[in-house]
Formats: sequence, structure tokens, C-alpha cells
Amino acid sequence: KHLAQASCAARIASLGFASRSGGFFGGTSAGRMAIWPCSFCQRRATSGAAEEHRRQGNDHYRRGELDDAIAAYSKAISTKPKEGGLWLHRSIAYRQKEDWDQAERDAARAVELQPQNEKAVYGRALALNKLGRTPE
Repeated sequence: KHLAQASCAARIASLGFASRSGGFFGGTSAGRMAIWPCSFCQRRATSGAAEEHRRQGNDHYRRGELDDAIAAYSKAISTKPKEGGLWLHRSIAYRQKEDWDQAERDAARAVELQPQNEKAVYGRALALNKLGRTPE
């Protein structure tokens, strides 16, 4: 059990709600029960989903299934949009497809999120070069 889960359980119990694995139940307008996970559980679930989509994207990329890799990386990005590495992975897949506009956009976002990431900086410079533009 994580601390947030334990503290959520105590707080929820004091309110008279039933606790269940990191969340609590409350009534809804339809009289059904809805779960509200604590913030720790939400972050952990989000992180796990993003990691799983990234792994799927990597598997597709290794097999040369670039469209599927891009779709998986896109799902990961939608789950954790501030994770620069995910943007970089998708940028690399776009580079393999020679879709330089998309590769540059994703690499630029990766650089914005992780300015010290040399692979992101290189990826953006490469895409800009292929587009005949110079870095700003």
C-alpha cells in the first residue's frame, strides 16, 4: 500500500464511504456507485498506460510497422503529453517515413520539453535540414 492510498482510505472511511484499492466510492445521480481514485493511483495508472503504449510503439517500430508505431506513440503522448521522450520516439518514426514536417514538429516539442536532450536537438536539426530550413 502506498501512503496516499492509506490516507485516502482513512479519510474516506471517516466520511462513511467504502474504500477499494486506492480509490473510494460515492453516489451518483443515477444511484450507482462511481470510483474516484486518489491522485497517486491516477498518476501511476497514467504512467503505466503510457509506458505500455511506448513499448508497443517500439515493437512496431522494430518490425518496420511505422504507422502502427506512430499510432501507439500517439496514444502514449495523449496519456503523458509532457514526456519529451515520447515525442522524440514518434519523431523518429516520422523520420523513417520521411515525413519531415511531422518529424520536425515532434522533435521541436521534444526539445521544448527537454532542451538538453541531444537526440531531440539532432532530430530537429536533421528534419529542418531536409525541409531546407535553418534552426531558429
